[in-house]
Amino acid sequence: MDSEVVLVPRAVFRDPFRATPSDRQRHALSSGNRSKPAVGGLPPHGPAQAALASATAATTPLPSPNDALGDDMQPPILDGCRDLLVMCDTYTPSGQPIETNTRAAALRVFSDPLVAAEECWFGIEQEYTLLDATTKWPIGWPTGGYPSQQGPYYCGVGADKMFGRHIAESHYRACHYAGINVGGLNAEVMPGQWEFQVGPCVGIDAGDHLWVARYVMERVCELTGNVIVTLDPKPVEGDWNGAGAHCNFSTRSMRDKHLGGFAEIERAIARLKEKHEEHVLRYGEGNERRLTGKHETASMMEFTWGVADRGASVRIGNETFEDGCGYLEDRRPSANCDPYVVTQMIAATTLAVGDHATSQPTSPKMKDKEVAPGAKSDLNFPGIERLNVEEVSFSVPTTPQFQFKGTSSA
Repeated sequence: MDSEVVLVPRAVFRDPFRATPSDRQRHALSSGNRSKPAVGGLPPHGPAQAALASATAATTPLPSPNDALGDDMQPPILDGCRDLLVMCDTYTPSGQPIETNTRAAALRVFSDPLVAAEECWFGIEQEYTLLDATTKWPIGWPTGGYPSQQGPYYCGVGADKMFGRHIAESHYRACHYAGINVGGLNAEVMPGQWEFQVGPCVGIDAGDHLWVARYVMERVCELTGNVIVTLDPKPVEGDWNGAGAHCNFSTRSMRDKHLGGFAEIERAIARLKEKHEEHVLRYGEGNERRLTGKHETASMMEFTWGVADRGASVRIGNETFEDGCGYLEDRRPSANCDPYVVTQMIAATTLAVGDHATSQPTSPKMKDKEVAPGAKSDLNFPGIERLNVEEVSFSVPTTPQFQFKGTSSA
């Protein structure tokens, strides 16, 4: 009866699929050196199409990334862009988060004074597998068959090993254009499987940026006409690696020796162990097929941690161990996890801020009255004023400053 959903804008990015190509892009794509038309036979309409068309050109060597992408693909200057991707979360007309709005609960956790003071950083390693849209089998694999065993594919090179690099690179460039805080990409252990990294992001931004990056990946695959992406945690059964979303996490106290450093990391790990079952049950659908204790995973049935141990539930890097401060890597989340659920649970558990992670999200400050369907509402949604696109100003998402050995900043 009441099917209205209120959309509340939360994050704004440049649209890499509708932006007008620069003169350099138009010249490159209309050049007689191109033997293929643009992807799908249609002229490209934005940087994502331009990048994919460049990467799939048959006879022309791909120029350097900067040359191929043109001036408007350089580090983002978002002011004045009218082609926008606006990510919203969803509420009922009375102001209650709808059931699937996990962002609302995550925002409660990250708004907690203790959590905010600790400035939680997240870096999420999003693995995914590219499938043939017709056969639903990984691209580059023999139809109904298998390639040679794992080993040469991880971070590999060569047309006989790398299947889908043009898609992975196009996605990476499109994310950069959009202003998504994407940090890198690499080929994964199973052929046809790739990874991109989002972060470091502070608090709720990790979920926002990963959510939109996944959307951009789906759109890039659409442009190929014959490739789809799956986030299934175990897309191929047998002796093949699954797909995860390892979540790297730190707090201010974990990053600073004077505030606790490694002792705070150990305290966080102990708290994660106490709630292991609660976490793994919400870390992604079908994750039990991946967390078997094989293929660089720990068993779902037990919690382990170690230094430089890819087979542990939580891994500590050698540098963090040696420096006595840094971050931890929760290796349990699956590729199809909800990043809002994962990040809020890690923050809430490690900082012991209460049972935020499993509680039903409460609504923003609302008046104690229901709004009849179709009636105008004077309810105020949190942190949102009426959005006027003409007046929107943008800034590149802030990246936390890292301290590297021998350098002052990055």
